[in-house]
Amino acid sequence: MDIEILGYSGPVLRMAFVGRIVRDNSMPLTEAFESALGPAGYRQPVVVSFERTFFIDSSGLSFLIQCHKRFTQAGGKLVMHSLTPSVLTLFETMGLHQVFLLAENEPLALQMALADNLSHHPANSGG
Repeated sequence: MDIEILGYSGPVLRMAFVGRIVRDNSMPLTEAFESALGPAGYRQPVVVSFERTFFIDSSGLSFLIQCHKRFTQAGGKLVMHSLTPSVLTLFETMGLHQVFLLAENEPLALQMALADNLSHHPANSGG
C-alpha cells in the first residue's frame, strides 16, 4: 500500500490509500500511516480516499480497525471515502460499515470530519 498525502483542507488532513492493504514486510502498515499523519497523529481529523484501493486482506482490516480505535481514543476522526465496490462489499459483509465513518465522496467526508455529531450514513440523511 502506498499512502499519498493530498494536503490539508482547513484542519483536515487529506490522504489516499493506493493499492492493496495487506501485510507488508518492508514497512508495517501502522508505522507507514503514523509517519504520514505527522506530529498531530491521531488527534486530528483525517479523510482517506479508497478510490484506488481494490483489495484488503485480514491484516489490512485489522490495521483499519486499530486506526479507527486510535482516532476515537485520541479525539481525532478518521473518515473513509470513495470506496471501490469490492471494498464497500467487504466492509458491509464484515459489518464494518456500521463502525467506520464512511462517505460517498471527498466533499461529504470533509463535512463529516468537521462535524461534531455524526451519523454513520450521511448520504441517507436527506439533505
